[in-house]
Amino acid sequence: AGNPNFGFFHIDLSRSSQVALDIFGSNFSGNLVADDYAAYNAINAQNRQSCLAHLLRKSREISDLISAFPKSQQHPHDLLFCDRIKTFLSQACGIGRRRDTGSLSFTAAKDRIPSLYRRLQSICKNTLHHPDAENLRQRLMDPNRDYHRLFTFLKINRMPPTNNYAEQILRHPVIFRKIIFGNRSELGAIALEINLSVFNTIKCRSLNPIPLIKDLFLNGHRHLSKALFDDS
Repeated sequence: AGNPNFGFFHIDLSRSSQVALDIFGSNFSGNLVADDYAAYNAINAQNRQSCLAHLLRKSREISDLISAFPKSQQHPHDLLFCDRIKTFLSQACGIGRRRDTGSLSFTAAKDRIPSLYRRLQSICKNTLHHPDAENLRQRLMDPNRDYHRLFTFLKINRMPPTNNYAEQILRHPVIFRKIIFGNRSELGAIALEINLSVFNTIKCRSLNPIPLIKDLFLNGHRHLSKALFDDS
């Protein structure tokens, strides 16, 4: 978990919703960007954004799957749906990029939300033949899943439309886990999650880690907290 200012790593034996609750609490008063993994539903965040990159990837996978069938077994409406969803989600992400770069104002970006929902409803109005395509269509239109979480990022300035940040900061720990075949003890897992959190936060703050870690060993963690955060 984290944001561009800090990273927080936790290693657990489980991937259950209880782990997410232990970190965020059941009423998280912040903004959560996450994929569709059900464990995050227990957090009850103040604002939630579905990861559009995951939805884009899903639409591509379904399109590739349908295209692998013989032409006689392909339904053109299913392929058209996937293509339209890919274009639609890419354009939605583009609105966010334009806002973040200043070429589009926050208000103008937010005002695009009603038209985006109209386009989504038009794309998703017809039932599809392939079960995976139909499941994606229903998922996008389901008010208890993605429907109300697709454009939250346009309501909150600087909020991203994807959880790419989490994916990127997990890349090195995932490679490390493959190399060491997992932690051998609970103490080792705790040490690793603390080191990952500290070093990633130092990197986020664009600071030199060597003097900070030296100060940590000599003077304790309070000095490091003050160096990393204005409010220690």
